[in-house]
Amino acid sequence: MNRLAALLLSMIMTLMLLAPAAGWVESEAAPAAPDAAKQFEALRQKGILDGVEDGSAGLHRQMTRAELSAVLVRLLKLKPRSSAPSYEDTGSHWAHEQGYIEAVTASKLMEGVASRQFDPDGKVTLEQLAATLVRALGLPAETDPQLTGKVSGWAAGFVATARNAKLLSEHPDYTQAATRDILTMALTAADARLAVPALSAGPAGD
Repeated sequence: MNRLAALLLSMIMTLMLLAPAAGWVESEAAPAAPDAAKQFEALRQKGILDGVEDGSAGLHRQMTRAELSAVLVRLLKLKPRSSAPSYEDTGSHWAHEQGYIEAVTASKLMEGVASRQFDPDGKVTLEQLAATLVRALGLPAETDPQLTGKVSGWAAGFVATARNAKLLSEHPDYTQAATRDILTMALTAADARLAVPALSAGPAGD
């Protein structure tokens, strides 16, 4: 009986010694989740992103089209354009007054949602984000996109290119509004590609 107990004790001790090693290997192999907060801070240091009203990153908030126009100008170092508004709904908007909307319009990065309507306070959708970043990087839109999520016909090629370029992860519905954490990770990927000329055709012209 004593020999059996000693044998069981030896087996238990052996398993306890092996368990930490096995757990360490498994945790090392698991991919780390993207840290949007750290990426946001890096982009804030570069002057590309800024916080919301209370100074926080606001990563779970949605992004407006006016805010995206400002981000694109900073990302690509475009010159803000102070000119007569191209749209009927932007004349007194801060993004027009600071030259962001006209800059992205002239660079063909963003366009109106209807005739002479920019909808500056409208929410940016995932497919709109994909289209603007693909244009910003000078990448060609896929001509035969293979996607599983819901996407508008006009945006399918842009979304497929954004997915292949790792600007966006897979989503079930690309017509949904993009949150600032998704924008942060997409901008980080775009900024990295802009730093390597071979990965993009360069930013759109001013």
